[in-house]
Amino acid sequence: GQDHAVAQSSLEQLIADNPETAHYHYLLAMAASGAGDQGKAKRELQEAHRLDNNHIPSRVALARLALAEQEPEEFDRHLAALIKLAPDIPDVLRLQALAAQRAGNSAEAIGFASRAHAANPSTQTLLELAAYQRAAGQVEASRQLMRQWIEAHPTDIAARLALANQLQMANDLAGAQVQYQAVVKHDPANVIALNNLAWNLRLSEPKQALDYIRQAAQAAPDRPEVLDTLAVIEHLNGEHRVAYRNIERALAGAPDNPSMLYHKAMIGASLGKNEQAVALLEGLLAEDAPVFPERAEAEALLNTLKG
Repeated sequence: GQDHAVAQSSLEQLIADNPETAHYHYLLAMAASGAGDQGKAKRELQEAHRLDNNHIPSRVALARLALAEQEPEEFDRHLAALIKLAPDIPDVLRLQALAAQRAGNSAEAIGFASRAHAANPSTQTLLELAAYQRAAGQVEASRQLMRQWIEAHPTDIAARLALANQLQMANDLAGAQVQYQAVVKHDPANVIALNNLAWNLRLSEPKQALDYIRQAAQAAPDRPEVLDTLAVIEHLNGEHRVAYRNIERALAGAPDNPSMLYHKAMIGASLGKNEQAVALLEGLLAEDAPVFPERAEAEALLNTLKG
Protein backbone atom coordinates (compact mmCIF):
# COMPACT_ATOMS: atom_id res chain seq x y z
CA GLY A 1 0.00 0.00 0.00
CA GLN A 2 2.72 2.47 1.05
CA ASP A 3 4.77 2.01 -2.16
CA HIS A 4 1.65 2.45 -4.28
CA ALA A 5 0.77 5.64 -2.39
CA VAL A 6 4.26 7.08 -3.06
CA ALA A 7 3.97 6.09 -6.72
CA GLN A 8 0.54 7.73 -6.91
CA SER A 9 1.73 11.09 -5.62
CA SER A 10 4.71 11.23 -8.05
CA LEU A 11 2.46 10.23 -10.96
CA GLU A 12 -0.12 12.85 -10.01
CA GLN A 13 2.68 15.44 -10.18
CA LEU A 14 3.70 14.15 -13.65
CA ILE A 15 0.09 14.31 -14.85
CA ALA A 16 -0.30 17.88 -13.54
CA ASP A 17 2.62 18.79 -15.85
CA ASN A 18 1.54 16.51 -18.76
CA PRO A 19 -2.24 16.05 -18.47
CA GLU A 20 -2.57 14.74 -22.05
CA THR A 21 -0.22 11.73 -21.72
CA ALA A 22 -2.28 8.52 -21.78
CA HIS A 23 0.54 6.36 -20.40
CA TYR A 24 0.83 8.43 -17.21
CA HIS A 25 -2.89 8.01 -16.56
CA TYR A 26 -2.47 4.25 -17.14
CA LEU A 27 0.41 4.08 -14.64
CA LEU A 28 -1.63 6.05 -12.12
CA ALA A 29 -4.50 3.57 -12.61
CA MET A 30 -2.12 0.67 -11.82
CA ALA A 31 -0.84 2.45 -8.68
CA ALA A 32 -4.42 3.23 -7.55
CA SER A 33 -5.41 -0.40 -8.12
CA GLY A 34 -2.40 -1.58 -6.09
CA ALA A 35 -3.45 0.78 -3.28
CA GLY A 36 -6.96 -0.72 -3.36
CA ASP A 37 -8.75 2.29 -4.89
CA GLN A 38 -10.57 0.51 -7.75
CA GLY A 39 -12.84 3.48 -8.49
CA LYS A 40 -9.90 5.77 -9.17
CA ALA A 41 -8.16 3.02 -11.16
CA LYS A 42 -11.16 2.71 -13.46
CA ARG A 43 -11.50 6.49 -13.93
CA GLU A 44 -7.79 6.83 -14.82
CA LEU A 45 -7.99 3.91 -17.29
CA GLN A 46 -10.98 5.53 -18.97
CA GLU A 47 -9.09 8.84 -19.14
CA ALA A 48 -6.04 7.12 -20.70
CA HIS A 49 -8.35 5.47 -23.21
CA ARG A 50 -10.08 8.80 -24.01
CA LEU A 51 -6.71 10.46 -24.66
CA ASP A 52 -5.44 7.61 -26.85
CA ASN A 53 -7.77 4.79 -27.84
CA ASN A 54 -4.80 2.92 -29.33
CA HIS A 55 -3.00 2.77 -25.96
CA ILE A 56 -2.69 -1.01 -25.67
CA PRO A 57 -2.04 -1.47 -21.90
CA SER A 58 -5.15 0.61 -21.06
CA ARG A 59 -7.31 -1.37 -23.47
CA VAL A 60 -6.02 -4.67 -22.02
CA ALA A 61 -6.77 -3.48 -18.47
CA LEU A 62 -10.24 -2.21 -19.50
CA ALA A 63 -11.00 -5.57 -21.16
CA ARG A 64 -10.07 -7.43 -17.96
CA LEU A 65 -12.12 -4.98 -15.92
CA ALA A 66 -15.14 -5.55 -18.19
CA LEU A 67 -14.89 -9.30 -17.54
CA ALA A 68 -14.56 -8.76 -13.78
CA GLU A 69 -17.64 -6.49 -13.86
CA GLN A 70 -19.51 -9.04 -16.04
CA GLU A 71 -19.88 -6.78 -19.07
CA PRO A 72 -19.19 -9.24 -21.93
CA GLU A 73 -20.13 -6.80 -24.74
CA GLU A 74 -17.63 -4.27 -23.41
CA PHE A 75 -14.99 -7.02 -23.19
CA ASP A 76 -15.64 -8.08 -26.80
CA ARG A 77 -15.43 -4.47 -27.99
CA HIS A 78 -12.00 -3.93 -26.41
CA LEU A 79 -10.73 -7.31 -27.56
CA ALA A 80 -11.81 -6.68 -31.18
CA ALA A 81 -9.86 -3.40 -31.13
CA LEU A 82 -6.81 -5.08 -29.58
CA ILE A 83 -6.82 -7.86 -32.21
CA LYS A 84 -6.62 -5.13 -34.87
CA LEU A 85 -3.88 -3.25 -33.01
CA ALA A 86 -1.59 -6.06 -31.76
CA PRO A 87 -2.97 -9.61 -32.11
CA ASP A 88 0.32 -11.36 -31.28
CA ILE A 89 1.49 -9.68 -28.08
CA PRO A 90 1.25 -11.92 -24.97
CA ASP A 91 -1.42 -9.85 -23.17
CA VAL A 92 -3.72 -9.92 -26.19
CA LEU A 93 -3.08 -13.65 -26.76
CA ARG A 94 -4.08 -14.25 -23.11
CA LEU A 95 -7.33 -12.32 -23.65
CA GLN A 96 -8.03 -14.32 -26.82
CA ALA A 97 -7.51 -17.53 -24.82
CA LEU A 98 -10.06 -16.27 -22.26
CA ALA A 99 -12.54 -15.43 -25.01
CA ALA A 100 -12.11 -18.88 -26.62
CA GLN A 101 -12.64 -20.60 -23.27
CA ARG A 102 -15.78 -18.53 -22.66
CA ALA A 103 -17.07 -19.60 -26.08
CA GLY A 104 -16.49 -23.25 -25.09
CA ASN A 105 -13.53 -23.75 -27.46
CA SER A 106 -10.90 -25.44 -25.26
CA ALA A 107 -8.53 -26.34 -28.09
CA GLU A 108 -8.39 -22.72 -29.27
CA ALA A 109 -7.92 -21.47 -25.70
CA ILE A 110 -4.94 -23.84 -25.29
CA GLY A 111 -3.52 -22.63 -28.61
CA PHE A 112 -3.62 -18.95 -27.63
CA ALA A 113 -2.35 -19.66 -24.10
CA SER A 114 0.56 -21.75 -25.49
CA ARG A 115 1.57 -18.88 -27.76
CA ALA A 116 1.36 -16.40 -24.88
CA HIS A 117 3.50 -18.66 -22.69
CA ALA A 118 6.07 -19.21 -25.47
CA ALA A 119 6.29 -15.46 -26.17
CA ASN A 120 6.62 -14.42 -22.54
CA PRO A 121 7.21 -17.39 -20.20
CA SER A 122 6.14 -16.50 -16.65
CA THR A 123 4.44 -18.15 -13.68
CA GLN A 124 1.23 -16.40 -14.75
CA THR A 125 1.25 -17.69 -18.36
CA LEU A 126 2.25 -21.16 -17.13
CA LEU A 127 -0.62 -21.43 -14.64
CA GLU A 128 -3.13 -20.13 -17.20
CA LEU A 129 -2.02 -22.65 -19.84
CA ALA A 130 -2.05 -25.49 -17.28
CA ALA A 131 -5.60 -24.52 -16.23
CA TYR A 132 -6.86 -24.54 -19.85
CA GLN A 133 -5.26 -27.97 -20.36
CA ARG A 134 -6.97 -29.33 -17.23
CA ALA A 135 -10.32 -27.84 -18.30
CA ALA A 136 -9.91 -29.74 -21.59
CA GLY A 137 -9.24 -32.99 -19.70
CA GLN A 138 -5.50 -32.98 -20.52
CA VAL A 139 -4.54 -33.56 -16.88
CA GLU A 140 -1.25 -35.38 -17.54
CA ALA A 141 -0.07 -32.77 -20.07
CA SER A 142 -0.92 -30.04 -17.57
CA ARG A 143 1.14 -31.70 -14.81
CA GLN A 144 4.02 -32.42 -17.17
CA LEU A 145 4.11 -28.75 -18.19
CA MET A 146 4.24 -27.66 -14.54
CA ARG A 147 6.92 -30.22 -13.65
CA GLN A 148 9.17 -29.08 -16.50
CA TRP A 149 8.75 -25.46 -15.44
CA ILE A 150 9.58 -26.29 -11.81
CA GLU A 151 12.69 -28.21 -12.89
CA ALA A 152 13.88 -25.06 -14.66
CA HIS A 153 12.63 -22.70 -11.89
CA PRO A 154 13.05 -24.66 -8.62
CA THR A 155 12.35 -21.61 -6.41
CA ASP A 156 8.98 -20.78 -8.04
CA ILE A 157 6.81 -21.17 -4.93
CA ALA A 158 3.51 -20.31 -6.66
CA ALA A 159 4.03 -22.97 -9.35
CA ARG A 160 5.02 -25.60 -6.77
CA LEU A 161 1.97 -24.84 -4.61
CA ALA A 162 -0.30 -25.01 -7.67
CA LEU A 163 1.12 -28.42 -8.66
CA ALA A 164 0.94 -29.67 -5.05
CA ASN A 165 -2.69 -28.56 -4.87
CA GLN A 166 -3.49 -30.48 -8.09
CA LEU A 167 -1.82 -33.63 -6.75
CA GLN A 168 -3.50 -33.26 -3.35
CA MET A 169 -6.94 -33.00 -4.99
CA ALA A 170 -6.17 -36.08 -7.12
CA ASN A 171 -5.26 -37.91 -3.88
CA ASP A 172 -1.59 -38.29 -4.89
CA LEU A 173 -0.44 -37.36 -1.38
CA ALA A 174 3.13 -38.59 -1.90
CA GLY A 175 3.50 -36.36 -4.96
CA ALA A 176 2.00 -33.41 -3.12
CA GLN A 177 4.34 -33.94 -0.14
CA VAL A 178 7.42 -33.72 -2.40
CA GLN A 179 6.27 -30.30 -3.62
CA TYR A 180 5.28 -29.02 -0.16
CA GLN A 181 8.67 -30.09 1.24
CA ALA A 182 10.46 -28.28 -1.59
CA VAL A 183 8.38 -25.13 -0.87
CA VAL A 184 9.37 -25.24 2.82
CA LYS A 185 13.02 -25.70 1.84
CA HIS A 186 12.93 -22.45 -0.16
CA ASP A 187 10.41 -20.60 2.05
CA PRO A 188 10.62 -22.01 5.62
CA ALA A 189 7.63 -20.01 6.93
CA ASN A 190 5.23 -20.88 4.08
CA VAL A 191 1.99 -21.44 6.02
CA ILE A 192 0.07 -23.28 3.26
CA ALA A 193 2.87 -25.80 2.70
CA LEU A 194 3.50 -26.35 6.43
CA ASN A 195 -0.21 -26.74 7.18
CA ASN A 196 -0.75 -29.26 4.36
CA LEU A 197 2.44 -31.20 5.12
CA ALA A 198 1.28 -31.54 8.72
CA TRP A 199 -2.25 -32.57 7.76
CA ASN A 200 -1.01 -35.25 5.32
CA LEU A 201 1.34 -36.72 7.97
CA ARG A 202 -1.06 -36.52 10.93
CA LEU A 203 -1.90 -40.24 11.00
CA SER A 204 1.35 -41.81 9.73
CA GLU A 205 3.85 -39.55 11.55
CA PRO A 206 2.01 -37.52 14.21
CA LYS A 207 5.24 -36.28 15.90
CA GLN A 208 6.69 -34.97 12.64
CA ALA A 209 3.28 -33.46 11.80
CA LEU A 210 3.30 -31.62 15.13
CA ASP A 211 6.69 -30.02 14.27
CA TYR A 212 5.39 -28.76 10.93
CA ILE A 213 2.11 -27.37 12.27
CA ARG A 214 3.84 -25.61 15.17
CA GLN A 215 6.06 -23.82 12.63
CA ALA A 216 2.92 -22.80 10.73
CA ALA A 217 1.25 -21.57 13.92
CA GLN A 218 4.34 -19.51 14.74
CA ALA A 219 4.14 -17.85 11.31
CA ALA A 220 0.33 -17.36 11.41
CA PRO A 221 -0.87 -17.55 15.03
CA ASP A 222 -4.48 -16.48 14.36
CA ARG A 223 -5.47 -18.30 11.17
CA PRO A 224 -8.45 -20.58 11.92
CA GLU A 225 -7.39 -23.32 9.46
CA VAL A 226 -3.91 -23.47 11.07
CA LEU A 227 -5.34 -23.57 14.61
CA ASP A 228 -7.72 -26.33 13.48
CA THR A 229 -4.89 -28.49 12.08
CA LEU A 230 -2.83 -27.75 15.22
CA ALA A 231 -5.69 -28.87 17.48
CA VAL A 232 -6.28 -32.13 15.59
CA ILE A 233 -2.58 -33.01 15.59
CA GLU A 234 -2.15 -32.16 19.28
CA HIS A 235 -5.14 -34.43 19.95
CA LEU A 236 -3.53 -37.25 17.93
CA ASN A 237 -0.38 -36.77 20.02
CA GLY A 238 -2.41 -37.15 23.22
CA GLU A 239 -2.29 -33.43 24.14
CA HIS A 240 -6.07 -33.13 24.53
CA ARG A 241 -6.32 -30.09 26.83
CA VAL A 242 -4.18 -27.76 24.73
CA ALA A 243 -5.91 -29.20 21.63
CA TYR A 244 -9.30 -28.21 23.07
CA ARG A 245 -8.10 -24.64 23.71
CA ASN A 246 -6.85 -24.38 20.12
CA ILE A 247 -10.02 -25.75 18.52
CA GLU A 248 -11.97 -23.13 20.51
CA ARG A 249 -9.63 -20.44 19.13
CA ALA A 250 -10.12 -21.80 15.59
CA LEU A 251 -13.91 -21.69 16.00
CA ALA A 252 -13.75 -18.12 17.29
CA GLY A 253 -12.55 -17.19 13.78
CA ALA A 254 -14.81 -19.63 11.86
CA PRO A 255 -17.79 -20.39 14.10
CA ASP A 256 -19.89 -22.29 11.52
CA ASN A 257 -17.20 -24.51 9.98
CA PRO A 258 -18.62 -28.08 10.20
CA SER A 259 -15.21 -29.83 10.13
CA MET A 260 -13.99 -27.68 13.02
CA LEU A 261 -17.19 -28.34 14.99
CA TYR A 262 -16.66 -32.08 14.44
CA HIS A 263 -13.06 -31.72 15.67
CA LYS A 264 -14.34 -29.91 18.78
CA ALA A 265 -16.71 -32.84 19.47
CA MET A 266 -13.91 -35.37 18.89
CA ILE A 267 -11.43 -33.58 21.16
CA GLY A 268 -14.10 -32.81 23.75
CA ALA A 269 -15.13 -36.49 23.91
CA SER A 270 -11.53 -37.46 24.73
CA LEU A 271 -11.78 -35.07 27.73
CA GLY A 272 -15.08 -36.61 28.88
CA LYS A 273 -17.28 -33.75 27.56
CA ASN A 274 -19.71 -36.32 26.14
CA GLU A 275 -22.98 -34.40 26.40
CA GLN A 276 -21.51 -31.41 24.60
CA ALA A 277 -19.99 -33.72 21.94
CA VAL A 278 -23.33 -35.49 21.32
CA ALA A 279 -25.15 -32.14 20.95
CA LEU A 280 -22.53 -30.88 18.47
CA LEU A 281 -22.62 -34.10 16.44
CA GLU A 282 -26.42 -34.22 16.31
CA GLY A 283 -26.41 -30.66 14.95
CA LEU A 284 -23.80 -31.56 12.32
CA LEU A 285 -25.71 -34.66 11.21
CA ALA A 286 -29.18 -33.07 11.07
CA GLU A 287 -31.00 -33.51 7.75
CA ASP A 288 -30.57 -29.92 6.58
CA ALA A 289 -26.93 -29.63 7.79
CA PRO A 290 -24.21 -28.84 5.20
CA VAL A 291 -22.12 -31.73 3.83
CA PHE A 292 -18.52 -31.98 5.09
CA PRO A 293 -15.71 -34.48 4.39
CA GLU A 294 -15.70 -36.24 7.78
CA ARG A 295 -19.43 -36.96 7.97
CA ALA A 296 -18.91 -40.74 8.21
CA GLU A 297 -16.43 -40.31 11.09
CA ALA A 298 -18.86 -37.98 12.85
CA GLU A 299 -21.64 -40.61 12.56
CA ALA A 300 -19.32 -43.32 13.94
CA LEU A 301 -18.30 -41.11 16.88
CA LEU A 302 -21.95 -40.27 17.67
CA ASN A 303 -22.85 -43.99 17.67
CA THR A 304 -19.95 -44.75 20.01
CA LEU A 305 -20.89 -41.96 22.42
CA LYS A 306 -24.55 -42.99 22.48
CA GLY A 307 -23.38 -46.58 22.98
